[in-house]
Amino acid sequence: MGSRGFAVALAGCLFASAPAIATPGVPQLVTGTRTFVAFAGEPAPVKLSWAPVPGAARYRARWTSGATVKDIELVGTSFERGETSPGKHVLSVTAIDAGGLESPPVDIAVEVVRIEATAPGEKTPAPSPSGAYAIGAVFSSPGLRCQLGTSAPAHEVVASVAGAFGLRCGGEPGQPTVEVPIVIAPVIISGDLAPIARENETRLHVTIASVGAIGEHLEVAAIGDLDLGPAERVTGGLDIPITPSATATTAGLIIR
Repeated sequence: MGSRGFAVALAGCLFASAPAIATPGVPQLVTGTRTFVAFAGEPAPVKLSWAPVPGAARYRARWTSGATVKDIELVGTSFERGETSPGKHVLSVTAIDAGGLESPPVDIAVEVVRIEATAPGEKTPAPSPSGAYAIGAVFSSPGLRCQLGTSAPAHEVVASVAGAFGLRCGGEPGQPTVEVPIVIAPVIISGDLAPIARENETRLHVTIASVGAIGEHLEVAAIGDLDLGPAERVTGGLDIPITPSATATTAGLIIR
């Protein structure tokens, strides 16, 4: 009986549960989707941070964008990334202690909204070197309607007044809402002061200047009885061949 009791006691020692090993606490991130803007071809400046986790020696940040997954180990408590791909992304963060034990992950949803800006006279969106955009610039965001200042929301918004405005995109049910500050610069247009003979072609030079970018593909349309030849983009403006009709009294140009 004594040996049997010893065997039972020994078995009990062998199968006793091991004490639980404490892992670091879970990093605390703000809940809900965070939205960032990729404006005018520039990456969205994604930045997320969390409070230090007691006992953590480092952190693992996992960025998931579609089928692409990237792990980054961090010593600090913030994650920064320039993201150009619009849409939904996920950031997962874990805390790791000095012994390599890792906490459960915490996830936060990130949405990147792309806003495109096209200067007047340009065919493709591009950032403005000065940061300002000239009157005639077009703003849009794929899948969203935008509003510049108090203008009506539209899928493409054309700047028609100089000044500082907020460009707001989205906000309809199920859509993100973003707003960025925009400076619209005036455009100065001047032409030659010289007599123009009817029924004779005159090459008119029009000076165009603005702090905002102006592209190389400006379009010219006539107002009144005026025939136009192909306009040539030159430094500082346009050279436009014009021929007034025999009965023309007043005429003008629309440049966009």
